[in-house]
Amino acid sequence: MGFHKAAVQYTRHYEIPTDAQLPSLHPPHPELSEITPPAPSAIPLRNLETNELIRKPNGEPVFLMPLRDDKGELIRTSDGLPIYPTPLRDPEKNDWVFDATGELVTCPILQEETGEIVEYQGIPQFYTPAYEAAAGGIRLQRDAQGNYVFCAVEKDSRGKIVRSPDGLPIFKQPLLV
Repeated sequence: MGFHKAAVQYTRHYEIPTDAQLPSLHPPHPELSEITPPAPSAIPLRNLETNELIRKPNGEPVFLMPLRDDKGELIRTSDGLPIYPTPLRDPEKNDWVFDATGELVTCPILQEETGEIVEYQGIPQFYTPAYEAAAGGIRLQRDAQGNYVFCAVEKDSRGKIVRSPDGLPIFKQPLLV
């Protein structure tokens, strides 16, 4: 059958009294502050390393909310799941990016002209941020008004989004200056 012995395991059994106090084998969990989400579907954004809440410059916690259309209806995947935005991160510091008003910057969702959400293997696609060279590194590109710039998507003569042979949307990459 192709199997071979990988390891030998030895065990030893002990008689432990039923009233014995055994130490916990699980590490202690940090105390999480009680926060009230603005909606039941809101997801608090946390630091993956410390599990601390990400906060806006004014100190309020950041929540990711599912995307909604102009009518206030949830935007859903082809499987019927709500779509949450992708937050933007600074390429040098790897910090979350906030705009001038203190709001988290998220990537816009990619849609066909008909309003259909562009998906790749069931995963909604978002516009990618544009970068520019600066001071020996790269940074997020901004327009004259200070807004973050996102790459345009390639479209064919009929206005449909062009995809790679694998099915991924193809973005126009701006020139790094």
